[in-house]
Amino acid sequence: MKIAAVLGSPRLKGNSATLAEEFLREAERLGAEGERFRLQTMKYGGCTGCNTCKTKTECCVLKDDLSRALEAIRETETVLIAAPVYAFDIPAQLKALMDRWYSFFKPYYYRGKDVSRLAPGKKIIFVIAQRAPEGTFMDVVQRYDFMFKLFGFQPTYLIRGCNLGDDPEAAARRPDLMELARKTARQVMAGEPSTSEIPSYVVRGFQV
Repeated sequence: MKIAAVLGSPRLKGNSATLAEEFLREAERLGAEGERFRLQTMKYGGCTGCNTCKTKTECCVLKDDLSRALEAIRETETVLIAAPVYAFDIPAQLKALMDRWYSFFKPYYYRGKDVSRLAPGKKIIFVIAQRAPEGTFMDVVQRYDFMFKLFGFQPTYLIRGCNLGDDPEAAARRPDLMELARKTARQVMAGEPSTSEIPSYVVRGFQV
């Protein structure tokens, strides 16, 4: 199994990266091949709205460090997205990548049927770290879970660390979270379905 792992935190060794790496170590121990994209070390821009991916090509025409990441997401059967919650959402580094996913939409995707150019049935692991308690910012998870499903991914495997404060090493001292990362890796590698419970997010005009 190949895994395209997008590490979206400005902190290269922050809590979301720690949980993602624990997942990847366990998955690689079980035979996976992981390719890591550390966005903070890369040079790229966001979607420019040129719409060329809808009129002339099926891929984003911008050529920068994200090109390989987008290609890997297209090619691999399993994708990991990791990020902290910053300013009520994912950080700008990852948001720029997610905006470039616009190229994965087919033309007239807004009609709400057969919208994705990605092969259906890919696995998605979403790693989220936040200083806030569990009851806060679940809407962030819901919105991106909806997006993943819209693109045809299987139900999301969620690794979520809450109550981590401002300490970038807090997750490493949480045995429960580290075991959750390893357990999720074992589930993914064994082909077991996700057991994550994510409330539905509804967008008018789309059904997932």
